[in-house]
Amino acid sequence: MEKIQPGLYKHNKGQLYRVLAVAKSVKDREPRVIFQELVGEYETWILPITEWQKRFTAHDVTRTDEIQIDKVGLLLIHNKRLLMARTKGKDVFYIPGGKRESGESDMQCLSRQVKLELGVDVDTSTAQHYGTFIAQAHGRIPGVLIKVICYFAQCRGSLRQSKDKELAWFTHKNRDHVATVAKIIFDELYYKGMIE
Repeated sequence: MEKIQPGLYKHNKGQLYRVLAVAKSVKDREPRVIFQELVGEYETWILPITEWQKRFTAHDVTRTDEIQIDKVGLLLIHNKRLLMARTKGKDVFYIPGGKRESGESDMQCLSRQVKLELGVDVDTSTAQHYGTFIAQAHGRIPGVLIKVICYFAQCRGSLRQSKDKELAWFTHKNRDHVATVAKIIFDELYYKGMIE
C-alpha cells in the first residue's frame, strides 16, 4: 500500500486538500486519512485510506505554474500570541512579510519586507524555516493560489506601527479575522501548543 505523507493532494474533481496525518481507527485498526480543505471553511475530514486512494493523488504544486503569489513570512510569537499585520482598509490580517521580487532569496525578501512593514531588522543568522503553506488567495477568484514560506527569526529594534499598517497579537480565537492561508498556519501552531 502506498504510504500517505502529509502534504498537498488533488481530488479527482480538481480541488486541492492538505493531508495532516494518517491515523488508525480504535474500533477496527484500519488507517484513516485526516485532511483539510483549502477553500471555504477549511474544515477537517477523515476518510478510510482505501477510499482516499480512489479519489486523491499527491500534488507538488511548487513544480507547476499554479502559484500566482509567492510570499515569504515571519512568524513572531510572544506570550503564545502570533504577530499579524493588516493594511489599512483591508478586511483581514496576514502574516508579516511580503511578495518576492525577481531574483530575491527567501532571506532577502524577508529582511526587506519586515523592515518595510514592521521597522525591525531580521537577524538572518537565527532564521529557521518552519513550513511552506499553500491555499486559495484571499479575495481572489477561485484557482488563484498563494504560497507563503514561513520562518521563525529574531529581530533587532522596536516594532513600528505605521499609518498604513495595523499590527495585532492574535490567538487562535482570532482565526476568523485572518487571510485564508493564515488560517492553516494558525491551526497548526495552535494544535502544536505554540499559540493559545
